[in-house]
Amino acid sequence: MEKENTKETDWENVINGMKTIHLIKELNEEESIDKTMRQILEETFLDLKDYRVLNKGVLMMAAYLQFAYLQETEFTQIEFDKFDFSDFLIEFSEKEITNKHIAKKLRNSITHGRFKFVENDILLFEDRYSDEDKLCFKALIPIVKFGKFIDQFALDVTCNNK
Repeated sequence: MEKENTKETDWENVINGMKTIHLIKELNEEESIDKTMRQILEETFLDLKDYRVLNKGVLMMAAYLQFAYLQETEFTQIEFDKFDFSDFLIEFSEKEITNKHIAKKLRNSITHGRFKFVENDILLFEDRYSDEDKLCFKALIPIVKFGKFIDQFALDVTCNNK
């Protein structure tokens, strides 16, 4: 399994995620009640050409809240066998590969910042054994499929625990 540098900060995604949070804040301001979304966007961000409200930064914020956080707080309640990882290209150094292992490795990748966006809107996730820095997990996932997966994960976990 070949190791890539997934530990570099992707400032464009951080900034785009922050822009969306700022936009949401602006939408909630009282003086914004009679404004259109376009007016607020134009007042808030000068260059709208490359900005999207739902962007890669927002995807990774959602990944933390809807996937990593829920695994930490609801781990014993989650039925991992019902999740489908078949659309994900996964390399694993361990012999036993279960849905629970895959979810744990994805969670580790997200919480340790070992992911990056690569060509053609694909997300690369990596996990390493911490004591050796040896790569033990790698996954390539189309961002649209990852977004749908984390949405379904959050819905299933919250619906089963109410």
